Amino acid sequence: MLGLSQSSGDLIADRRYAIAQDFLARGDLPAAADLLTQAIEAAPQFGSAWFCLGETREKLGERSAAVAAFQQVCALDPEDRLGAGLHLVRLGALPAGDMPAAYVRSLFDQYATRFDTALTEGLAYRGPALLRDTIAQVCAAARRPMRFPDMLDLGCGTGLAGATFRSIVNRLTGVDLSAGMVAVAAAKNIYDRLETGDLLQFLKA
Repeated sequence: MLGLSQSSGDLIADRRYAIAQDFLARGDLPAAADLLTQAIEAAPQFGSAWFCLGETREKLGERSAAVAAFQQVCALDPEDRLGAGLHLVRLGALPAGDMPAAYVRSLFDQYATRFDTALTEGLAYRGPALLRDTIAQVCAAARRPMRFPDMLDLGCGTGLAGATFRSIVNRLTGVDLSAGMVAVAAAKNIYDRLETGDLLQFLKA
């Protein structure tokens, strides 16, 4: 689950939600759906339980029930931090559109501490290095020094690109939607300025 608390504040609802997770791990979808329904009856505002119920109903092939559950998540959380709207799009209940900013922020906030390891070790990510090599080739062909006054790192994440380019720029600015990612980037002490927020809004400022 992302974005919303997995606790409803109601002990009975929380207990049924936890047991439902155990049933899901064992592949018993009907039992999980039943317990999630009970959890919601005890705590109707329990967004994470509604979201999990939507996923479970979808896996059971119960499209209408899944749509209703995901719609309830959106009603409880208009920012849609869990990304229920994406499920509604896939289920044909909403037109396709941009991913909710709150969902993206929540996703990467929780991913921030393991982001570098996942990309560099798990996926052998070399994007910034390849980009720097390309710029080096262009500079060499133009017979100009590989030095720049400013660099704006849009979607800077944890600073992987910033670390790669820091030595060739005088001033480095990073912007990212996720405060968690920016916090990891800030700890590296490589940026002259870091901002958390919408990239388009930053460019308009």
